[in-house]
Amino acid sequence: MRLTLLTLLVLSTTFLLCCSNEDSSKLLIGKWAFLKFYTESETTKEMDAELESYNSLNKGLTIRFSPQGEYESDQPGGDEGNNKISDYKLLPGNKLVIEDDTIQIVNVDQSFLTLYKDESSPNVMFRRVNNTGTEPGRR
Repeated sequence: MRLTLLTLLVLSTTFLLCCSNEDSSKLLIGKWAFLKFYTESETTKEMDAELESYNSLNKGLTIRFSPQGEYESDQPGGDEGNNKISDYKLLPGNKLVIEDDTIQIVNVDQSFLTLYKDESSPNVMFRRVNNTGTEPGRR
């Protein structure tokens, strides 16, 4: 099964709020590298195999949030569905809207970003690459 970035961003199983919207908007800015899909709930061997597959398929994916509300995802040599340019909006309650998807920001700090969509999917975690969010993109 191949995952697009939007699918990637909507995957998660746990829901926690950690930061105020103002803190999230400042911390979100920057470039993030895909780290892993994971779940804190019990898994089956089949679910473990799916997580391993998702993690492999999304290796090399980066996402970027600019201060101007621009979002970009890129996976050189990877799934073309993961290469997107769009706008994003941060809503109250740490909800992030990219295109037509609303994603919950579970955690965002100087090092990691964790996103959540619904109960049928694992969490997705990213590691910060830099803080500027203004590095050259494909525009």
